[in-house]
Amino acid sequence: MKERSKLRFALLMIALLLVVNTIFFHYAEHWRWVDSFYFSGITMLTIGYGDLTPTHDWTKIVVVFDAMISIGLFLYSLSILTEIRMQRVAEWKLWKFPVEELPRRIDTAKKRIRKVLPSERKTTRHKMEQLFKPIKNTWYDNHLKSIEKQKKKEK
Repeated sequence: MKERSKLRFALLMIALLLVVNTIFFHYAEHWRWVDSFYFSGITMLTIGYGDLTPTHDWTKIVVVFDAMISIGLFLYSLSILTEIRMQRVAEWKLWKFPVEELPRRIDTAKKRIRKVLPSERKTTRHKMEQLFKPIKNTWYDNHLKSIEKQKKKEK
């Protein structure tokens, strides 16, 4: 949840910078609001079409620092998005329940599938048994065997 608040903060700062730049260029360059917003967005995204350019030296300096700040904010937002995505992938890979719960979870999944396809119960049951049998027989059994071996070694 900490990353989401960081992301909200970064996006809020990007929006705030866009608004502040729009107001700044409206009054500094005497552009229309739409032109100021357009120039601010194009500058923040580092596109720079060149159809609008600052006329004063001090506004040109502001544009340089504005571009650096906005690039930093965009990269910060991108890094937070990447971090959130990596955490989700890691959570997906790691099972959040003890191995001993695997048979119960498999039975729950079977019941849910049966509810979805009630007309094909025999076919579905057969397919589910084929699907879940290797999981139950190999991974779960091997894990239980390793637990038993560890208990024997401890004795």
